[in-house]
Amino acid sequence: MNYTGSGAGSGGSVWITTGYLRGHGSIYARGGTGNTYNSAIGGCGSGGRIAVHVTIKDEYRGGFHALGGVTAGTQHGGSGTVYIEEVRGEYLFRRLYIDNQNANPPKVFLLDEMNPKTLRRNATEENGAEFGFDELMLQGDVS
Repeated sequence: MNYTGSGAGSGGSVWITTGYLRGHGSIYARGGTGNTYNSAIGGCGSGGRIAVHVTIKDEYRGGFHALGGVTAGTQHGGSGTVYIEEVRGEYLFRRLYIDNQNANPPKVFLLDEMNPKTLRRNATEENGAEFGFDELMLQGDVS
């Protein structure tokens, strides 16, 4: 019989839409850890997606974790994303966080889909860009 390591699942998704976001603690969408059998290493699952849409006020002081699974081998899961959108007066303030956890070699992350969000309430995208973020944080050796 031939045994191999098995791969893990991705982190899934968390979608929060609320007027007020308050409190502390942690919100996770983390990839699983692959199973190892003898010398066969299963790949880890990629990090999930966390999207938070706050329409009035963001007072949350906890953590968001959308990390890929990590193992002792080189089969780390890919990065997940945390997207936070907050209405500030007439404008949307948009943040995107990506953490590659210093994977070696670094996992490549590619933004390749359209982002239809507006710059102002009830307005259309003003600059024709596919993506627009007010804050972009890349951590842990992102390529």
